[in-house]
Amino acid sequence: MTEWLQRHTYILTAVAVAIAVIVIMWLAFPKALSAVYLALHEVSLSARMLYGGNLGYLWTSLILALEMHLFALAIFAIFAGEGRGKAFRIPKWFEATYRGLFRTVMIVFRHVMLMVYEAWTTARREAGRVSKSKSEDKIDNQYFMFSFVVGVVGSIILIIIYEVNVAVFWALTILYLLVVFLYMWSLGVVTSQRGMARQIGVYLNEGNLTIRHRYGGVRRLTISEGTVALGLSIGTGMCGIITTLGSAIVRAPIPFTLVPITFDMISVLTAMIEFHGLKTISRLISELRGVEVSGIAMLLIISWSVYVSGILMAALKAVHEVVSTGVILTTMFGIWVIIAITLSIYIKRMAPTGVKITRRMLTTTLIASAIPLLLLLV
Repeated sequence: MTEWLQRHTYILTAVAVAIAVIVIMWLAFPKALSAVYLALHEVSLSARMLYGGNLGYLWTSLILALEMHLFALAIFAIFAGEGRGKAFRIPKWFEATYRGLFRTVMIVFRHVMLMVYEAWTTARREAGRVSKSKSEDKIDNQYFMFSFVVGVVGSIILIIIYEVNVAVFWALTILYLLVVFLYMWSLGVVTSQRGMARQIGVYLNEGNLTIRHRYGGVRRLTISEGTVALGLSIGTGMCGIITTLGSAIVRAPIPFTLVPITFDMISVLTAMIEFHGLKTISRLISELRGVEVSGIAMLLIISWSVYVSGILMAALKAVHEVVSTGVILTTMFGIWVIIAITLSIYIKRMAPTGVKITRRMLTTTLIASAIPLLLLLV
């Protein structure tokens, strides 16, 4: 108990000072304290009125701000990490799961590519365009068309399912994004763990992603390294475009916008990876430092922004100015996005090796974030 008190002396001191100030003000200036209470109550009512009927807009804005922060952090990491060639180091406690997950994803990818290749060549052979298979075939066109079709068909299926069941739609969307992330991550592992990748039969060789298998004899299918990233960019980009059009057709609510925006961000990110090579993915994972501090920093910023918007709404009421809630909400969203990008720049430029989170920093930030939330209860 004594040790705990020593660690949190500054917090207890601040609480004691705050209570003492309130008691003194209550004894010396009761009317002033009542006026302060009424003002805080009016701010609380304004904030609850502003966000209470717009929870969907609020949560969508929060998630988009966080996505913009991670997206900007990834973009800066790609360009700032050019030429360093750093690879992601596998934590020892995660090594078995890491390797097992990579093996599973790559085996599935290899079998999917082989099935697409066999279907493609069979169709061309039936049409008389292919005489026989080669010992090594380059399948850039097949891979590109496959990625394009997956993006188009997948997004159309998502829109149809949205009309049937919204919960299933969100579940499938999250699953879709998880598959894309695992695929990107596995491509990064191929460049950093070449020995493990060769054992599975998927590896980089002279700028080509090679898929090795046995079909009668030893065969190889090769895809250009740039085509791999381009196909992923085209697939996610088409998904973003079609879900954007679908949101207008089905008149989807605001949270639906998270889907096309997220796919568009992934499309832009993978398009940049195309110019820097697949090795960028591994380096990107290793350089995405500062993510730990991003969550608590954004929590602090957003909690106080919500309360400040209540203050703004109450002030406008006091001077009898009529401003729509949409204007204030949009303004706050713009501020969150700007802060999110600025935070990414700060983390990348000012703290490239990452910000170490101490227990004191975490405690202070959580308390500071809780203050405006508690004031909303007044």
